[in-house]
Amino acid sequence: MTIPDSVTEDFLRTMPAAACRHFSGILQCYVCCLREDGSVRCGFVSGQPSSYLDDGSLFAALFAVREENGFPVFKLTRPGEVYISVGLFRDGKFLGRLAAGPIMSAPALIPGPKGKAAAPGNFDCAVSAAALLYYYAYGKWADDAELDQAAISAKVAQPLCRQAPEEEMQEQLPGAHPAHHTAAFENRVFSLITQGNPKGLSNVMGTPPDGGYGLLDKRHPLRNLKDDCICTLTVATRAAIAGGLDSETAFSVSDDAIQNVERYDDVGELSRVVEQTLFRLANLVETIRSLPYSYRIHYCRNYIMQHVYDRLTVPQVASHAGVSPEYLTEQFKRETGVSLKAFMEQARVEEAKRLLRSSGNTILEITLMLNYHDQSHFSRSFKKIAGVTPAEYRKNDRYHQQAF
Repeated sequence: MTIPDSVTEDFLRTMPAAACRHFSGILQCYVCCLREDGSVRCGFVSGQPSSYLDDGSLFAALFAVREENGFPVFKLTRPGEVYISVGLFRDGKFLGRLAAGPIMSAPALIPGPKGKAAAPGNFDCAVSAAALLYYYAYGKWADDAELDQAAISAKVAQPLCRQAPEEEMQEQLPGAHPAHHTAAFENRVFSLITQGNPKGLSNVMGTPPDGGYGLLDKRHPLRNLKDDCICTLTVATRAAIAGGLDSETAFSVSDDAIQNVERYDDVGELSRVVEQTLFRLANLVETIRSLPYSYRIHYCRNYIMQHVYDRLTVPQVASHAGVSPEYLTEQFKRETGVSLKAFMEQARVEEAKRLLRSSGNTILEITLMLNYHDQSHFSRSFKKIAGVTPAEYRKNDRYHQQAF
């Protein structure tokens, strides 16, 4: 058996976050590193850590078969998106894989000359992306002819997910479309929210829809549409948090929008609520990202807000930022005017506010969830930042209204 090529030492030193971060920014899609068992080691969208696609189930299913070497693999899914993967080998051992997608949209086969099927679009972008991923990992270019052949094989292969029969989508509300939005469209929308790019979002939302709402329950189309709106709002909220928006603000916006979704029964009003919320989240992320912070401080703020339920320490955060605790502490205070430890505590209190306002958890349960030593410690920390005790905050509607 031929031993496959080995990834370079340079790649191993930066693996896997650097590759995923850089390529997600270049390719403008989700890029992740999968472990040997198919679970996600890390994932990025538009250069930012992803918190809404990290289950990796689609990628694990697409690339479940292990190849004998790291040569790029192309997969075509139901809507026609192309996904790519590069297996990672070192001294014959399989370490996992880099995967990205959807790279581009490939239309369905169309009749060609003399009734023959024409190739579904072109895979130039996907081929180039696969070549770059391979070069990054192995330090050499993949053979162009073999890459083209792999892409051609993916083109003519049957899509891995079968499109639902058209008749199953007909009993929708007036104005809805008889198909799902493509993953490429949804990925682009959520990426723009993560980037804090309302102008780009406006351009995308202004294009003709490439699909619509799927039908989960034929008997209750309005309930179905509302559930789909709530799903969209939930993922958009996670996209905003991935972009650096604090969870307190993001979930407050989401909760407000979901209440409006439940309030309205008009299709136009439901669409308006979702669209306005997507733009509101994108604008909030834009404001956060426009703050005069370095990339490292943006990353640390984002990391802390996404790990409020963990027992975070300054050394842990510094380790993820790639610097010493002393250096990060000094830089954080210099750029934000707040100490790193104080910001970590503020993040926990903001999450506690959200739980007090919108959940049925007891104060003791929230204490344990957020890893405080005891309820007394939690109450003191909460009052120091919020000005009132947790019990007072929960009882007073005025504080709830201020959150919106």
